[in-house]
Amino acid sequence: MKKFKFNKNKKSFILSLLLLAAVVGTAGTVALAVGKSNKVINTFQAADNNTGIDEGDGGEPKNKVVSIKNESEKDKAFIRARVTVSPEGACKVDTSRAESWEYCKEDGFYYYLKAVAPKGKTTELFNGVTPSDDFKGDTFDVTVYEESCVANVSSNKDLDINTVKAAFDKAEKSGTVEVK
Repeated sequence: MKKFKFNKNKKSFILSLLLLAAVVGTAGTVALAVGKSNKVINTFQAADNNTGIDEGDGGEPKNKVVSIKNESEKDKAFIRARVTVSPEGACKVDTSRAESWEYCKEDGFYYYLKAVAPKGKTTELFNGVTPSDDFKGDTFDVTVYEESCVANVSSNKDLDINTVKAAFDKAEKSGTVEVK
């Protein structure tokens, strides 16, 4: 069996490599510890979706007018509303002058076909209530239920009902429809 001997040069070379590895490792650790990075500022802002029913008065109860207002400070809104009468058939709600509103038989909603500007409101959804001829009761209730979602459109023209419905479908899937 042959014995190997280390000479001084090999020992020096190995010690130099170990020392170099220690210096590089220490320098890298110190550099990472004191290194600075630019701060990242989160600029995300939640949508502002806040609407409410505006009940105007046409002079007497049967001439009640109803529109929906966008109380948001910054975002446009799409709006839809459902009108119910209790007891059913007690009165006729006059929607004949409901400009920019379109009724959808599939879901029973009236869709406003414009994006409502912040602090703006829709045209009148209805402009009067007339008791039915065969209604014998003393009172009836007209209930307006409205929903809204943020409208990401730049146009102020009337839109197609399918465009507005698609916005509500998308908002419903993401859970961002405001219900009042």
